[in-house]
Amino acid sequence: MKIGVFNDFFYPKITGGTELFLKELCKYLEENGFEITLFISNQVKGQTGYKTYKIRSSPFLYKHMQQIPGVTLPWLAFNNSLKEKLKKIIIKKENIDVAYLNNIYHLSFAPIQAALELKKPTILDAHDYWPICFAKDKYKDNKKICRQEENWRCSLCLMKKFGFPSPLTIPGLYLEKTIKRSLIKRVGKIIVHSNFVKERFKENGLNPEVIYYPFFGNIYKKTKKDDNAFRILFVGRVDKHKGADLTLKVAKLLKTKEVKFRIDVVGTGSLNKYLNSKDLNIYAHGFMGEERFELFKKADCLLAPSRWPEPFGIVALEAMAYELPIVTLDKSAGLVETVKKNHVGIISTEERIGEDILKIKENIKEFRRNCRKGIKNYDKKIIFKKYKKLFESL
Repeated sequence: MKIGVFNDFFYPKITGGTELFLKELCKYLEENGFEITLFISNQVKGQTGYKTYKIRSSPFLYKHMQQIPGVTLPWLAFNNSLKEKLKKIIIKKENIDVAYLNNIYHLSFAPIQAALELKKPTILDAHDYWPICFAKDKYKDNKKICRQEENWRCSLCLMKKFGFPSPLTIPGLYLEKTIKRSLIKRVGKIIVHSNFVKERFKENGLNPEVIYYPFFGNIYKKTKKDDNAFRILFVGRVDKHKGADLTLKVAKLLKTKEVKFRIDVVGTGSLNKYLNSKDLNIYAHGFMGEERFELFKKADCLLAPSRWPEPFGIVALEAMAYELPIVTLDKSAGLVETVKKNHVGIISTEERIGEDILKIKENIKEFRRNCRKGIKNYDKKIIFKKYKKLFESL
């Protein structure tokens, strides 16, 4: 079976968990006799390891964005030349059996349109909220989960987040939403990765299936440490969306409680320069690849205080594999679901997050047992087999 995999980015350009997931899934499918053809943005440089077509979907490029909501509508929804080009590749050059569509907003709607017009079986795998939210995060005014659908409110939200001119985008947003929903409702199968996201999709008239993300790495059993400091780990974008600033609050509280501790921060972002504070026992490491797992081995707890509704949060699985209890916020959606489902941490608030870190410290043995048990639910062989059966059924 030949599968066309469509996503904005792919290895070696990794922007988040989506690319890590797709790399592992493609490897699994290829090992099981499937042929993979990639369709990705021309921003991806270097070799992907598969036959690859790189797409430039519009003449615009704002940071990583080739499409801008309400602004680039002609290239997003009416890119007939790209659609016809994709149709020729899909049917004549590659003879693709299934179109597997992921986060493709910046590739435009042309891949969906081409697959549907060719009557190819289609799967949409939504790794964020792009099918139902222009900003892709369902995070209103950086404060709460958004459940509003008015296009004028969306335009104000986009202006605050990206600086796009507000009133001028409203007609484009209305037309974009109408076309997008019409196309997505015709897709054969929709997959999401948490029940929280499923409910948001159902609010928008879609009925996806939930398949949890798998864990890709090795499972590590904790051993006795050389020191007795309680080590807290933060991994992710170092910005307020991810709650990185709360590491300062935690550190100050633990200082007043005279707790021996250390906080390691892994990632890059706008708050990097503020968080490298040895006076508060906070050590910022910047971006780390596989070597970050050396810090997982030494850590006692993962601090994952995302303020936005994370669709899932692969870092939670990495923490469970290294027996790290998780402290997250009640706003963190998919992260909350993973923590609750497996009893591997505490759902906290910004006000009591420091106290909840201390509760983790007091009950760490029980949480570690739950981590060892819970990670078994995310075995990649079991989860990827579900994808294999899904492709075969089509």
